[in-house]
Amino acid sequence: MRYNFDTYYEERFSSIIDTQKYLFKVTLFNPEGDMVTLTKREVMELKLIDNLRDPWVRGSIALDNTEAALERFVTDPAEREFRPEIEPLKGYTYRGDGRDFIQIEIIPLDDGPLSEFTNNDESFNTLFGLRYIFSIKQGSSTTINGTDCKLFNIGDVDEEILKEKKAFFSTGKLASPEGVEAAQSNNEGRYATTGQSIKAILSDTIGEQGNIIDDSSFEDGASKLFYSSPINNTAYDDIQYLLERHVSDGASNDFSFLKKSNFTGEYTLRSAESMYAQAFQKSRNVGGELFTENFTINGLNGSDSTVIEPSKKVPAGAPEFGSKGDILSYNFFDTDGEQYKKDIKTQVVNSYDFKNKKFNIEVKDSNATTVRDKFSDIYVSPLKGENNKPFPNLPLTNSQKENQTFDSNFSEYGESPEIRKAYGVNKLLKSSLFSNMAIEIIIKGQLFRKTGTFFSVDREGAYIENQYDSKVLGMYLLTEIEHQFIDDATYIQRIVGIKTNHFNNPNFEENIT
Repeated sequence: MRYNFDTYYEERFSSIIDTQKYLFKVTLFNPEGDMVTLTKREVMELKLIDNLRDPWVRGSIALDNTEAALERFVTDPAEREFRPEIEPLKGYTYRGDGRDFIQIEIIPLDDGPLSEFTNNDESFNTLFGLRYIFSIKQGSSTTINGTDCKLFNIGDVDEEILKEKKAFFSTGKLASPEGVEAAQSNNEGRYATTGQSIKAILSDTIGEQGNIIDDSSFEDGASKLFYSSPINNTAYDDIQYLLERHVSDGASNDFSFLKKSNFTGEYTLRSAESMYAQAFQKSRNVGGELFTENFTINGLNGSDSTVIEPSKKVPAGAPEFGSKGDILSYNFFDTDGEQYKKDIKTQVVNSYDFKNKKFNIEVKDSNATTVRDKFSDIYVSPLKGENNKPFPNLPLTNSQKENQTFDSNFSEYGESPEIRKAYGVNKLLKSSLFSNMAIEIIIKGQLFRKTGTFFSVDREGAYIENQYDSKVLGMYLLTEIEHQFIDDATYIQRIVGIKTNHFNNPNFEENIT
């Protein structure tokens, strides 16, 4: 897709926000053809939240609605005079049934006129822009800085449709052996991978406009099952069921994330292992393909010139973007002890293998000690540490190591060792990742920041090596980002990242109960 900007767009839809020029366009529309196109000036507030564990973006938008202008809106006669090809518009009428839509387009531009940017191609826009269609979930009236506004809670239109529609899906549609009708196959003959099944449900339910799958980043998975939609399940329910049992087909068979692109609308399904593998290049001491930038904690310059320069805890040559890389404020969170005790324990997996007619009780692979070793291999070792040996933040007491504390889980797919991993080792891997250390950063906004990428945190000045900087400074997986367009000139982001490691060994005592 190419944008053909002209003087009309330049005058109406360009906006300067915190010294950066953007195309900023908001379109409110419904199936009746009612349409109102708004500029940044009419958007009093916009908040969009992207979480790695949620495939879809959600948020809220407040629009200037002085004297109910949105519903009274008609095309400006002067605009019709200079652009007679434009059909006159009437006021917008709200349906209130989830079929009121808002398309938000925000694309960063240079300082020249918009007409210079007709060559911006899909790859540029995908990386640096945002184009998203939302469904209005709730609407209310509010006042912002004395202006009457319409406040909408918005959610991804795909998610809303998936929650309404029934997929009537069966893996038998995908997996019948060659030359055998699905109805004549046994259960094993109707198996399909969880990734293929999720892809099929997405394509069948919301793929009317063409391909919505990024095949290059959508794995099939190692877990296979025979599944048919229960009568009360929506397509959303089916996808959640399959995701819970999805096991990556990567080397470590860990868990994966389903995400929708902020610009193209294409879906990806990628494992956590594949993300960490692209975080850092140890041999070159530089960031990997998914590493984006370094953030700086300012105001900590030491005055003692005799302090030895500490070990650099971030990739060499990490990109920095001036004031937009300076942390305005931050909160660092150690692991929550209560949650840690609840989540970090051996996962016992019980199952019944109908094919071989036997019960299984599995502990070895999902033992807390075994999983910690795996966690360290795939989520810690790829990162930067002292002498290239980062240390995992996953201390275990004797109670945890000796399985005196455990959870018992039942897998209904007893004949599938791959799916059983979703109930055991992967459940503990996911808990170990998301129960770990975290940081929340407030910083000036940049659209290219996305979940599933990595950033680093460093501080100004020299300092004596200490455990606080060993755990706070370094590389993080970006797990949540909130875009906040607050007024005409303010764009800030709230960024949450999780950290799996200390730069060096904290020497935790583990020989305790």
